[in-house]
Amino acid sequence: MQQTDITADHASTLGVLVNTDRIRSSIKRLFHNRIDEALGEIVQNSQRAGARNVDIVTTENSFTIQDNGHGLLGGIDGFHTLLKLAESNFDNNTIEDQDPMGVGIVSLLTHDQISEVTFSSGTLELTIDTEKWWNDPDYYSVWYQRLTALAQPIAGLRISAKCAPELVSAIQLALQPKDVLYTYSDEIFKSASPAQGYEGILTITLNSKNIRTSLPAWTKLQDKLISTTYLGSKLTIGYNDSCRRSSILWYGQLISLRGLNNSFDFHLEVVSGRPVNPLSPSRTGIIQDAAYNDLLAFIKEQIFDFIFELKNRAKIKPAHVEACFRLDNARATTKCPYIIAEDIQTNESPNSLEDLNSSGDLDHPNTRTLFTYDDAPLLLNEGVSIQRPTTVEEAFYGLPSFLPEIEPAFTLRCGDQTKLNIGNLWWKPEADPQHNWFYKPGAYGISYEDHQPPKEWIPVTNSPVFAFTDSSSYDASDVDFIVGTDDIMDFLDNQVWAGFSANDENDYDPQEESYRNSVGDIIRSIIGNCVPHDYTLYDLSRFLKDQTAPIIAVTYHYKHEGKFVNPKRIYRPNQPNLGTLTPSEITVRTATGEKVRLKLY
Repeated sequence: MQQTDITADHASTLGVLVNTDRIRSSIKRLFHNRIDEALGEIVQNSQRAGARNVDIVTTENSFTIQDNGHGLLGGIDGFHTLLKLAESNFDNNTIEDQDPMGVGIVSLLTHDQISEVTFSSGTLELTIDTEKWWNDPDYYSVWYQRLTALAQPIAGLRISAKCAPELVSAIQLALQPKDVLYTYSDEIFKSASPAQGYEGILTITLNSKNIRTSLPAWTKLQDKLISTTYLGSKLTIGYNDSCRRSSILWYGQLISLRGLNNSFDFHLEVVSGRPVNPLSPSRTGIIQDAAYNDLLAFIKEQIFDFIFELKNRAKIKPAHVEACFRLDNARATTKCPYIIAEDIQTNESPNSLEDLNSSGDLDHPNTRTLFTYDDAPLLLNEGVSIQRPTTVEEAFYGLPSFLPEIEPAFTLRCGDQTKLNIGNLWWKPEADPQHNWFYKPGAYGISYEDHQPPKEWIPVTNSPVFAFTDSSSYDASDVDFIVGTDDIMDFLDNQVWAGFSANDENDYDPQEESYRNSVGDIIRSIIGNCVPHDYTLYDLSRFLKDQTAPIIAVTYHYKHEGKFVNPKRIYRPNQPNLGTLTPSEITVRTATGEKVRLKLY
């Protein structure tokens, strides 16, 4: 079709690209029917109008909000601008940067608990029935006919509304200051009142009492690192370890958003310019456009420049460096002057695999320490290489058991491995195995060459040492232990639990009991019929032919220097002090006369 074929009327129709009636009927979708959102819009308009005070007064079923700004400019045209969608008029030199959408007042007129709203400014006043305003063209199209003149002019803008009593309570609740951050909520008003952020800009009162306008406590960075400016706006950057939120103060209105990689947070205070673009209409978020990405890139540069500068080392924590590696691992690996290493600790009496790598002392947990490449400590890879006569086996667990031989030692958590000497611990157990697992402690060494044994072997002087790869939830015999010790029973009393790893999907107690019973089976296979020193009657009955017969006596037998002794005979005057004797065996007797002798472990 040629352009000359279009009539003037048709061209006029084709030029209209917005269905105004449809937009008007759908306008409620822009808002959430929340009074805190409406209050946020009204207070923001007061700021734009140059107000210094906003006074809110409530009754049982109404509220009035009045500011002392410039009010509606241009008389009747000012009212038209107020009511017209996507249009605004403020005498404010920052208004172009703020770029209001011109629909904020709609949040009030669309609220389903508000029946009537009256706007008063200068010498004019207009009352709107909110139901007719959206549904009756004959009503809203002649709104100007309902304007009335005021006997006394109104300074600023006054908004009065009739509402349900529940809404009055909601207003009072919304204006209560908040300091707790709802981390996983995108609703900013759960973590701040609409007034918080206007300190130094507006004084806000509710029923003649000042409302707190200072920022919530969560916006104050806990670990502030950097103070700078970005496109004329004050910017502070910090580290957080609790998945906090970052914030932007947009001309007094607080906006919450995520920080960088849930590790670094920031606070940007915008009082001029437009460094980012808030979402419309309520500015409860930031558009993730080029401007937003430029801000994040700037923050990222500031973080790296600060943390990687050696002059700032006194202020740098291991967590800061770890966060940089999470933020940009490639850049941190090549540019960061620091490494993070975690000390290797062991628990001499672990309760589980999880305990193996901890000190067992809440006052001395594993710690991560900051080093430079030049002052790096002894670094070891996790795991143990076991030198056999003809082969080498790799075990994933057990390195901490060698700690008494090599203390202190660390594992690398962050850093460039190519710039560091990281050793592998090798172990060469000696003699033939006893009872499948147990060897003489042998010797160990540290190699800095891949797949090559150490050049020097050092005798193990602190045992037991051990290594394994497969843990178990129920049976200790399923753990592929290799143990170097001179005291088998000591290992089975303590370190054998390093191989216990409970399955989280099953009940813990049955798993623990099964593993404990399996350790008892291993002990009995080594030393014969025996029970633990803290035995129960059930433990004893397992060795009786008649397990239902009552046990009437348990006699203890003691050893001294490998021989059984009678404590009553050796503890006599003029006899040497033998110290405290520990029973090594017991005899169990039942009511039927059955006897059984058991060793104690």
